[in-house]
Amino acid sequence: KPQPRPVRGRDRTTRAAKRPATRGRGRGARRPGVPLRRRLAGRLPSIRRVLAGLGAVAASATLVALVAGPWLRVTEVTWGGERFTPARDLERVLGRQQGVSLLALDTGALRAQLARLPAVADASVTASLPGRVEVAIVEREAAFIWETRSARLLGAADGTLFAALRRDEALEPELAGLPRVADERQAARLMTP
Repeated sequence: KPQPRPVRGRDRTTRAAKRPATRGRGRGARRPGVPLRRRLAGRLPSIRRVLAGLGAVAASATLVALVAGPWLRVTEVTWGGERFTPARDLERVLGRQQGVSLLALDTGALRAQLARLPAVADASVTASLPGRVEVAIVEREAAFIWETRSARLLGAADGTLFAALRRDEALEPELAGLPRVADERQAARLMTP
């Protein structure tokens, strides 16, 4: 009977383990196992993902620059349609908008602030490029004139007093035909324009 031969692979591995560490570092020597490129392939993102991430960062930086930069700022505020609303009241509300970013401008809130003024029935606010805000005001219609010893006041149909006229000035033709309420009470003298 033939005798089994010893497996040569086992002998080689035991011999390789016994070799000194200085051998095999020359040109052509390779570290056993999976190459580094394959080991890191699952851990590193692909070039497409890296480029997509850089694109998202660039888009975010552009948006921040547009909002914070001087390019989309309100530079001009104009309004029209006011007759009884004092200009100082409009400047107080609209003057704050100068320099605000167009992207951050809240036209609805600005419209609501204007509607709180006594003579304003409605307002429309439009923002457009390059940095322009336009306001169109619709004032209340005068229904009567309330006259006291110190002032003439215009009133709307709902009873709201919304504008003061000087007592010594002549009334405009469309206001002259309105009904008048003459208030001669002592307390009425405290009502001033």
